[in-house]
Amino acid sequence: MNTPSSLPVLFFILACFLFTHVIYAEDLSEPVELYNPPLRTNSPELKYPTKMAKIGHEGWVDLSFMVDKKGAAFGVTVIDSSGEPSFERAALEHVRKTTYQPATANGKPVEAAKHRRFRFEMNRVAKGASTSFYAKYKRFNKALRQGSLSKAAQYLNELNSKKVSNLYEDAYLNLANFYFLASSKRDPHSQLDFLSKALNGNQQERYLKPAIYLSSLDAKFILEVQNNDLASALETYKRFSELEGGGSYHKRHAPSVESIKKFRDSDEPYAMKGTLGKGGLKSIKLFKQRFSVSNISGDLHEFRLHCSKRFVAFAAQIDSEYKIPDSYGKCSVTLRGSAGSEFTFWQA
Repeated sequence: MNTPSSLPVLFFILACFLFTHVIYAEDLSEPVELYNPPLRTNSPELKYPTKMAKIGHEGWVDLSFMVDKKGAAFGVTVIDSSGEPSFERAALEHVRKTTYQPATANGKPVEAAKHRRFRFEMNRVAKGASTSFYAKYKRFNKALRQGSLSKAAQYLNELNSKKVSNLYEDAYLNLANFYFLASSKRDPHSQLDFLSKALNGNQQERYLKPAIYLSSLDAKFILEVQNNDLASALETYKRFSELEGGGSYHKRHAPSVESIKKFRDSDEPYAMKGTLGKGGLKSIKLFKQRFSVSNISGDLHEFRLHCSKRFVAFAAQIDSEYKIPDSYGKCSVTLRGSAGSEFTFWQA
C-alpha cells in the first residue's frame, strides 16, 4: 500500500450538508467549567478464570462503563473482546466491585464515562503460538502468497474455528483475517476492524515481530484515512514516533497528516460508513465539533457522548446536527442500537 497522495480524493464529501435543525450539546446538560475525572480508590484483584488458567489460555476484554456520583460503576458493557465468555465475566465482575472517587464538575460529584482494557495473560517464560496454530497459519500464509484464495479461505476457516490459546495467537489470527480480506480486495471496514484488534492496546507490539507490527500499523493508517476515520488516523500516526524503526513511516505520512489537520480546521463536511458491532455498539472518535447520523438501516436509539470533561447520553435524533463546545475536550460518540445496524456518520 502507498500513502494517499491526495486526501480530498479519499474524503467522502458531498456538496451540501443539510439537517433539520441544530442541537447544542450544552443544551442537553448543565454547562461545566471545572472537571476532574473519576479515580480508582479500591480495586480488587482481577480473577483469572480457573478453567482458562488450567489450560493456559489467554485473552482480552474492552469495557465501557459509567461511574455514578457515589463512585460506583454502572452500565458496564463489553465493547469488544477476544471472544472467551469467562474472561468477559471476570472483567465485568472486577469493574462492578471496583470503587472510585467520583468525577466532579464545579466541585460537585457528577456521573462520568470510563473505558478499560483487561488482559488475561499467563505468567510464563515460553510464549508464542502453539504447534497446531503455527502449522495452520503457515499453510494459510503459503496459500495466500501463491494466490490460491480458495485454499487460503479453507485454512483460515480452520484457524477461525479453533479458539486461540494466547494473546500471540489472537494477534496473528486477526492479522490473518485482515490479510485475506486485503488480498481479495473485500470490505475495507472489516479489514480495519481486524487490524485494530491486532494492534490496539498498550504494548500490543509485544505479540508481533517489529517489522510486521510496523507494516501493519502503516496499513492501519491508510485504511483509517480511506474510511474517513481521521481522528484515529492521527493517533496511529503519532504511534510511529513512539516506536523504534517508525521514523521512516512518520516521515512518509507527514504530508498527508498536514492535509488532515488543515481539513479538520475547515468547514467542509465529510461522512463515514458504520455498522453497530457486538452488543449493538459502535464508538467513533470525533474529528470535528459537529456530527449527525443519517441513512439508518436497522435500529439506532441512543448516543453517548464521552468527552475528557463531560459525559452526555441522549436519545438518537436522526438527521439532526449536534454541536459540541470546545470546553468539553476530546470526544468520542458511542452509538447504541441493534447489532448489524448500518448508518452514515457525518462530521463538520
